[in-house]
Amino acid sequence: MGTCSEVAKAPRGPLLWALHLGLLLLGSAGCTADLLPVSVGGATLRLEAAGLPGITAVAAEVPSDGPKVVVAGGNEVSTLLLTRVSGVWTETVVPSGWSGPIRGLGQLPSGELLLVGDGLLARGGLGRFGPATSPGEQRLTAASGDGHSGFFVAAEGAALRLEGEALVELPLVDTGTAPLDSALLAVRAETSSSADFVGDGGLVLHYDGQNLKRQSSGTRVPLRALAGKLGQPLYAVGGSTTAVTLRREFGRWSRVQHPVFPPLHGAAVDDDGQLWVVGEGGTFARFDGVEWSVIRTNYPDEIFRAVTASNDGVFLVGGGVILRYAP
Repeated sequence: MGTCSEVAKAPRGPLLWALHLGLLLLGSAGCTADLLPVSVGGATLRLEAAGLPGITAVAAEVPSDGPKVVVAGGNEVSTLLLTRVSGVWTETVVPSGWSGPIRGLGQLPSGELLLVGDGLLARGGLGRFGPATSPGEQRLTAASGDGHSGFFVAAEGAALRLEGEALVELPLVDTGTAPLDSALLAVRAETSSSADFVGDGGLVLHYDGQNLKRQSSGTRVPLRALAGKLGQPLYAVGGSTTAVTLRREFGRWSRVQHPVFPPLHGAAVDDDGQLWVVGEGGTFARFDGVEWSVIRTNYPDEIFRAVTASNDGVFLVGGGVILRYAP
């Protein structure tokens, strides 16, 4: 079965892309037929948009101003930045000076966002961003707000904190191990003095407010996403040929048993403490802390790269599609 992202290809040029975007967000008969609504567990999975350039990041929750979702991504020739407010998707103006894909985004309770990409970052709100700045040549892969006013950033070979306009590398404390040379793929900050990073080779790092320390993950497969709520267990997901899900409780990581999934790429925890995961082969599943539930997406060839749980549903994105799972 072909996916909608294979049917509609994004054009080059800002004007053509803007016209194309309006048609894609309205949907088409062919794309809707590809993914008929799937109802599971009192909720329905629906197609929201298709044919978009590669989507790599998604964020939700701006409690002060109603349900909003931000989706970001792109490729070498176009940059994607969309905002959904009260059920309507609109294109957000890309920061001036930005080129290439947006690889990650972090969010603060105030609604401020940080976009990161290939040697670029930009700060702003849901409607307007300041110009992109280039703090270096590192590929920045992910960002996370610290719950107050700052951001932590994951990069290839470095764990960073944004201080003013500068990215400062966090000091790594090790006992006889090799220097950090693996790509970090995800970051999650609880506070300004507590953040976690994961990446290639099963790498797990914890920042305690002073130093960065390695933690034992018990695996050597890539870990691509982190998810959790303050005061609750932290989850890490990834995989190589099959999926791996880890859970940290009381400072120790352990493997979470689940059905055989393809490798996972995204994770989110909702307000009820349920874990939502997405990944290769159109994988979409929920873990309530005891049992797993698998939701069929009808996109067996899609790699879903990110998921977020908002008060307007669970949004899963990747490749060229945006899906929403809600009552």
